[in-house]
Formats: sequence, structure tokens, C-alpha cells
Amino acid sequence: MLDENTDTIKYYKTKSINFVNPLNAYIDATHRNEMAYDKNPDFFNSTEHRIRVEKVSEILTEFFKRKPNYINKRGIGSYSENPFEVLKISDIIDMFQLISDEKKKTELFDPIKSLGNVKIIFTTRHLLVRVY
Repeated sequence: MLDENTDTIKYYKTKSINFVNPLNAYIDATHRNEMAYDKNPDFFNSTEHRIRVEKVSEILTEFFKRKPNYINKRGIGSYSENPFEVLKISDIIDMFQLISDEKKKTELFDPIKSLGNVKIIFTTRHLLVRVY
């Protein structure tokens, strides 16, 4: 676990705009990941959850031909009332526009949704899958 009393952690935790500073974003994400795990170890270690996360990762890897950029744990907080793990694939928009809607549905969306307790989110350049 990160030592929250170090000057570096104190400094970067006080910054409000994480995306401007990659080090700050990394420290913040690592800290939130560890806090989520500490609050919800039974959830994150459950066989059912681990299997869903692994299957989502396999589906994303097969569809996009690369592994997710990251997999992070999130606890109860501003995102949700329930803990979840998020898998992110970046820079997919150009590729995604070339794929038929039918292929996206049958090879990506339907298999992920069939796992249950998931939410698929698009941002301007990324696809995120939350596994609850």
C-alpha cells in the first residue's frame, strides 16, 4: 500500500487535475485501486468476479487484437454505490468505425453483456467495461 504520509503523495493528492500530469494520474489510480481492494477484498477475490473480469479481458483481446490498456479496481465512491473493476481499451474509434454494427454486436457487445453485472461505456477515444 502507498504510504500516504510521503511528501510526493501529499503533493499529488492535492492536485485536482490528474490528466494533466501523468505521474499524478498514476499515483491517484494506484491509490484508488488499493483503497478499493482494501474495502472490498471478498468481492475482488471472489471466483465469480475473477472469472467475469478474465472473460471480459479475453473478449476485448480477441476483438481488438490487443490486451486492455489497464484493469483497475474501484470501490464505493463517486462512480458507483457498488465496487467494480474497469477494463479500458484506448484509441479504438478509427478502427471501431470500420467494423460492422452486426460484428460489434455479435462478437463484442453480446458476449460481454451475457456475462451479467457489466456496463459498457464509450468515451471520445476509449471503451471501458465495468465489471460489478
